[in-house]
Amino acid sequence: MTLVKFRPGLRNEMFNRQIQKHFDLFNDLAWNRTASYVPRVEIFEDEDKFSVNVEAPGMNKNDFKIKFEDHVLTIEGEKKAAEGREKKNIHLNERYYGGFKRAFTIPGEIDVNKISAEYKDGILSIELNKAEEEVKKEREIKIG
Repeated sequence: MTLVKFRPGLRNEMFNRQIQKHFDLFNDLAWNRTASYVPRVEIFEDEDKFSVNVEAPGMNKNDFKIKFEDHVLTIEGEKKAAEGREKKNIHLNERYYGGFKRAFTIPGEIDVNKISAEYKDGILSIELNKAEEEVKKEREIKIG
């Protein structure tokens, strides 16, 4: 039987290498150029309404589909790559493209007949007016 001298740092070093491998894999996936586009969202509440702002530069209003059903606001869309992009020698690409779907639970009662949306300067703004009592539960919202 061979005796091996105990080295407390060796075990920690092996564990740290395994953990680092997982973080490296996560970083590779997170910064992969083929990753889907996920717009950033801001939601805030006033006395009479909820406001939702979605950062989506480079899109137009026809790229979005917005739906409100059972207290859930769903925003779907697709950010398309620029035309002729595949023909160029790209040295650096930090822009993301692709489809996305975001869903947010909105508390309280919302008057679905008074929901409005507008897309201007790369920001999709949605206003959900509060209702005094429960009204119709579902509506697809057109961007004005």
